[in-house]
Amino acid sequence: MQQPWLTEPDNLQLVFVGFQCEIKRAPSLLHLCGYVTVPTTHPCYAKRCDEVDVNVHGGLTYANTDDYGTTFGFDCAHLDDLVPGMLRYAADAAMASEYMDTYRDIAYVTAQVNSLAQQLHDYKE
Repeated sequence: MQQPWLTEPDNLQLVFVGFQCEIKRAPSLLHLCGYVTVPTTHPCYAKRCDEVDVNVHGGLTYANTDDYGTTFGFDCAHLDDLVPGMLRYAADAAMASEYMDTYRDIAYVTAQVNSLAQQLHDYKE
């Protein structure tokens, strides 16, 4: 089994449609998470993740507001996602990959972050 998580970056800073974006690797489970920060003037500022209607992998699972904006995020540790840190609990990694189908790599997560940023850019209440 290929293990791209061993060679991909653990952190990547990006800017899409003027929004600060980031991809981070979860420290213990080793899956990737994507984040987009909107400014205080954005209609989604200070909203919870369940209050924002966007289409992103697994749905929004994170929202944090500070004086500079609100950061929305998603993770790639859902059903059918291969979560690298979980492989150590499987007696047989090949068997485990049958139940965790797809590793969401840096290219996939970058595209999802870009899509989330675009949706937030175009967001109308």
